[in-house]
Amino acid sequence: MGECGERAAGVSGVRGARAVLALQALAGLAGVAVVLDVLIRVGVAFGLSPGQVVAVGYVAAVTVPLVVTDMREQRLPNALVLPGYAFAATGVVLNAGQGGPALREALAVCALALAVMGALALGGGLGMGDAKLAGMLALALAATGLGAASVIVAGAVSAVSAGITALAVLVGRRGYSQATGHHIPFGPFLLAGFWFAVVTAAEKSADAPPILPT
Repeated sequence: MGECGERAAGVSGVRGARAVLALQALAGLAGVAVVLDVLIRVGVAFGLSPGQVVAVGYVAAVTVPLVVTDMREQRLPNALVLPGYAFAATGVVLNAGQGGPALREALAVCALALAVMGALALGGGLGMGDAKLAGMLALALAATGLGAASVIVAGAVSAVSAGITALAVLVGRRGYSQATGHHIPFGPFLLAGFWFAVVTAAEKSADAPPILPT
């Protein structure tokens, strides 16, 4: 009887924990929805399209949590990264009408980023979380329509800044990361590249070419 009672209590505890997590997730999504609604209203008032605000607004909402989590735990939670694909794709659709060729081309950009970063992750240079984040950010950049160069700029800034940081760590701490088995988190550099590309490309948005040729 005692063992059965312990098992029942364990099952009940697991179910209760899952219910709490589900409520937390719903509360988080509700918060994101409120933030995005405000951002859309403000963005439209400043001349941005709803698609741009939806795609970039979600990245803005999760940037700090992703950076903090990656720095502390060296991981990028799927709960924060994966919903970004839906928001970015929504942004592309809002900008392109009913999801015509522009959506397919944006998805191709996302797939290419996933393929490149996934290959690096399989080689041990990055984590799969980095690959998933890179794909989401590439799709979000496609949704902005800020120009084809923005994707290249984001990748270049991410790679160069991460490389400089890694070199500084190796030189300053004499191989600290290798000796301790720790890796420099790449997520913050991906996000830094994204925001650098958005800010610099936004200044030229009136004259920039579309993200991909039509």
